[in-house]
Amino acid sequence: MKLKLHDLRESVSFSFNENEGWLQDVLTRLKLKIRGPLSLYLKVTKQDNHLFIEGHLVMTWVLACSRCANDMDYAVDDFFSPVFVRGKDSHVRKTALGEDDLDTTYFSGDEIDFAEVMHEQIALMTPVQPLCQQNCKGLCPQCGQDLNVGRCDCKKEITHSRFDVLKTFKMRKKGG
Repeated sequence: MKLKLHDLRESVSFSFNENEGWLQDVLTRLKLKIRGPLSLYLKVTKQDNHLFIEGHLVMTWVLACSRCANDMDYAVDDFFSPVFVRGKDSHVRKTALGEDDLDTTYFSGDEIDFAEVMHEQIALMTPVQPLCQQNCKGLCPQCGQDLNVGRCDCKKEITHSRFDVLKTFKMRKKGG
């Protein structure tokens, strides 16, 4: 969904659900499967060369646990507020970036594509290493048994590190 900025005179609000085609495309590109309803609220305000977006996303999606690979529900109820500034990105600044600069995106043209905005926001909300539970034991590296369900019968081999030789390494004193 694209919004033409020259038409925007005052703040506008939008509500979307899981049946929106453009939002389904975003989830497909991110390879996310949702479970249950999805609710997205956006409020867009234009002020001079700035475009302020206030958003609220509520949804549950299915992720694979990073340790045991089982599907898990991951609930999101997040607010976000990116700022879009018309003009060139000033990468060559001599000052450090402030916290407000991290949510600033520079754009040109006369429209904002909400699909791109939501793609970025949902990607930022996605955990890097999702866990089904904090103490997930994961999978046995030898047989693949889910260690949350039960123990495996694999023999735990004691492997020797290449650095074990350093345990017996002794240095000589100079002159001796």
